[in-house]
Amino acid sequence: TKLRLGKGGDILESARIFEVATESFLKKSKIHYLTEKEQWKEAKESNQTLKATPDFLLPKPIVLRKMQRNKGKKGNSDQSHRVLEERTIHWIEVKMYYGASSIPHGSKGAVGSVLKKQKAYVDTFGEGAILFMMGCGEKLAADLNDIGVTVLDCSGNTVSLDGVHDHQRKWCANDKGQILP
Repeated sequence: TKLRLGKGGDILESARIFEVATESFLKKSKIHYLTEKEQWKEAKESNQTLKATPDFLLPKPIVLRKMQRNKGKKGNSDQSHRVLEERTIHWIEVKMYYGASSIPHGSKGAVGSVLKKQKAYVDTFGEGAILFMMGCGEKLAADLNDIGVTVLDCSGNTVSLDGVHDHQRKWCANDKGQILP
């Protein structure tokens, strides 16, 4: 089977589609946000210089809670939840790739620069979240958490990846339509 790993433009378009899918989820969830484009527009109108522009800036911060489901007594379908962690976030950054812990911080490439970029967002706006489409390694997740960034992924089917997958099948799939990792 011939591998079709795609060109830079293909990858950027998939990333754009993922960002649009995330925006659709935020709209559906009634979470108010400003896109990068809107942040630039507001800055220009008010003669401000932007230090950083996350994918989604949240004018009204939201609280993220990491929950654990506690099973009720045997035969009882009631379930309670316990809050494990809680963080108020002011922004969301979206990444279509896997956040590999094996790539050293500061190295060239997207994953190597992620910690520095997220730190700039924290310094400018306060704590935030990064949504990795493909998840994230434990070490990188811990490093991000230490600077005030919650790591999210698409495992809960909250953000629809249908559009991304449809696009990737055109350039990053085998003959059976299976998307290559």
